[in-house]
Amino acid sequence: MLDDQVSIPFVSHTPRVQELKRWLQDYCGARIDFALADERKCLPPHVVLDFGNKGLFGLSVSPSDGGLGLSNREFGEVISQLGAIDPTLCLFVGLSNVLGIRPLEQFGQGALRDRYLQDLAAGRLLGAFALTEPAAGSAPQAMLTTARWSDGDYVIDGTKHWIGNASWCGIIYVFARTIDESGAFVGITCFAVDRGTPGLRIGPEAKTLGMRATAQSRVVLDGVRVSPGCILGELGGGLEVAQDTMMRGRLVIAAATIGAIKRCAVLADKYANRRQIATGLLAHNPVTKRKLADFTFRAEAVEHLVFSVLDAVDRELPVPPAILAACKIAASELLGEAADDLIQLLGGRGYIEPNVAPRIWRDARILRIFEGPTETLLAHLGSTADHSPVDLVAFAAAAFPGSGQVERALSDCAELKAVMAGSSQPGSSIDRRLLMRDYSGRLLTWALLDCAQPPGSPARKWIQRRYACALAEISAEAADPQPAAADLRATIAGYRQDIGDADPLEIGEDGCIDPFLSAAGAECENKKRGGRVNG
Repeated sequence: MLDDQVSIPFVSHTPRVQELKRWLQDYCGARIDFALADERKCLPPHVVLDFGNKGLFGLSVSPSDGGLGLSNREFGEVISQLGAIDPTLCLFVGLSNVLGIRPLEQFGQGALRDRYLQDLAAGRLLGAFALTEPAAGSAPQAMLTTARWSDGDYVIDGTKHWIGNASWCGIIYVFARTIDESGAFVGITCFAVDRGTPGLRIGPEAKTLGMRATAQSRVVLDGVRVSPGCILGELGGGLEVAQDTMMRGRLVIAAATIGAIKRCAVLADKYANRRQIATGLLAHNPVTKRKLADFTFRAEAVEHLVFSVLDAVDRELPVPPAILAACKIAASELLGEAADDLIQLLGGRGYIEPNVAPRIWRDARILRIFEGPTETLLAHLGSTADHSPVDLVAFAAAAFPGSGQVERALSDCAELKAVMAGSSQPGSSIDRRLLMRDYSGRLLTWALLDCAQPPGSPARKWIQRRYACALAEISAEAADPQPAAADLRATIAGYRQDIGDADPLEIGEDGCIDPFLSAAGAECENKKRGGRVNG
């Protein structure tokens, strides 16, 4: 049934990338016990030393600054290999290369670059990117951390949450609302803060679902003084630093998923071709063949999209941020599907920790949230389609084998928008606009995957089926009345009354439940229950 739909491996490695891939395969297979690292919540210390000596912390840094100077495409190929080996390791290396280096490399003043960059590229120093706050994740403008001018320095006060590598790093890029010498707000600024600066404290590490072998911690800044020479970019220009870094981070995440999806396919294939069921070999079952084909279609679809965009970056084509959002949406969502399908195909074996699949699933889950949740990025992509559709069409025409699908998706979006505008459904025009952005983002993600595929790609028909299903679902959803927020609140309040609302005994790193989730709400009062502290 699928004999005429066999994917051809997408291989285009330069000699230095081939050498790095071989080294990683050999080294990681012999020197790292990933299950133990996951259990201990820490990568083995020798990894930093050996990876640093191999240049893996300065993949795209210029040789003059101690890096390997890889092209963007080469960088993506190495990250994809790391994603296939272990997503946590890949996150650690990718985070160190992008969040830990790029702000300094792209925006640092000469003295800062001279002080830190070579040590970062060699792995002698790690960097951390402190943007997120409890109420400022995908909306950094809502941050509360401040930097106030005082006697020739800026004094930073605030708290950052879920900061990767914070407990291991030597330099932290801190974003803060900046108040100048006149007391005026001048925007958000990025400061490079040395780990040893007085007033800087690293809180306990977060207890996370996946990516357990890397550190996510709170960063507390209590009267931290930094000089104007520590500013990255312009005063008040921190959002430009953040956007540049996160745009690159989205490409890294997308590249990582390629290898991870392929690992899911390899594990599924091993099991299916060894497992006998009532009808014979599991791999010969038509339902299984379809599932195995889906793994290959996902890998091929993401691979061609991501590497086409990386090639465009190397060619110095202007890449709209919405394109990078689409890469991250498609890649993280399709890896999530692949990891879930792998567990389902393995049956009970997929639920057993030593069989790798559970760790892949747990690690993959955060990629739909890191560097912008899927929902936020869909809204961004949909907004671009609404305000600057010509940018998407122009980039697709310049970077992809075909661009017609983008124009078709924009046409379908226009029809949906007209239908919603004429609808008698309750709800404000803002509600309809927000829904439309989500719908447009979903359709355009599939359209961009489609036009990135080369002629004859077996993944193309699969993508087009998924597009048609998404369009049908969206069309039906758009016709359904939107529930009122008050009605939803009342219904769920009934659930709360029915099942109770006691906080569980388990505690987080603060000794209390997150105030956004606790029964007490914003007031998180520590209580003694059963000999344990609870919020």
